[in-house]
Amino acid sequence: MRRVSAEEERDKFEHYLFEMDDVLEDFVGEAQAVGYALDYREDSLGALEAFIAERLESDPSQVKNRAARYLGEVFRKNVGGHWDIYLENPKDLHYKLPVVTGFSSADLDFCPIELVENFVVKKEAGTLIRAFKYHKQCADKT
Repeated sequence: MRRVSAEEERDKFEHYLFEMDDVLEDFVGEAQAVGYALDYREDSLGALEAFIAERLESDPSQVKNRAARYLGEVFRKNVGGHWDIYLENPKDLHYKLPVVTGFSSADLDFCPIELVENFVVKKEAGTLIRAFKYHKQCADKT
């Protein structure tokens, strides 16, 4: 199996960012079509959890990816920061995962895919909003 270079990973990440608006427009439209109000506000995260739970059976990988993009954009738009990916150190906690970073002077990242995976495993309402509020609080303290 061929190993993917850091340059190829960076290119994949750039494509991920390039298609972000279109992917999210489709995702939000699908959610709204079945009654879930996803409007990029913090209080829309409960609706996001409900939509994930409803759609998880149909295409788990796509639902988690798109939900993570939405969660990351809610965080970025409401708290700050920018999208990035860490490719330098394979031991990094978020190695090869898209994160929102730069919202705090502390060495802290918001990793939406990790948080969505956590919600999917726990199936506990409020998981995403608690994580959001924790990271937001950490940003406010710096």
